[in-house]
Amino acid sequence: LVRTVDDFMSDLKKCMGDFLLKKTLDALIPASTMFYLRCLLRKATIKRHNRVIHFFNNEKALGRMQGDIETMQEYFDSFLYAFPPLKRVIDAEFGILRAVHEIMKAANDNSCGDAFDPILLL
Repeated sequence: LVRTVDDFMSDLKKCMGDFLLKKTLDALIPASTMFYLRCLLRKATIKRHNRVIHFFNNEKALGRMQGDIETMQEYFDSFLYAFPPLKRVIDAEFGILRAVHEIMKAANDNSCGDAFDPILLL
């Protein structure tokens, strides 16, 4: 996801002024986090309907999820020097992803079911 956005970002920087670039980032940040959550939920839902184990190793999957969140946030944080007001959007959107991750981690730690159950995501 980050690589795709970054590929387009170089074109956007060339074609847009700072005002429009900031507006684009204001829209890209929530769109990226929602896309990530949608993909995660879709994977869990598909696996649930097929009665397949969601992930073979929940700890490893949770670790990858945390790495994904950190990678995406670091990418968008790289724009803070040019656009300091983005901090509010980044904190809000990635706060949601971190909360979902913490809920799933808690569900996995407490052995109260599969941490990737779509119900727990909601």
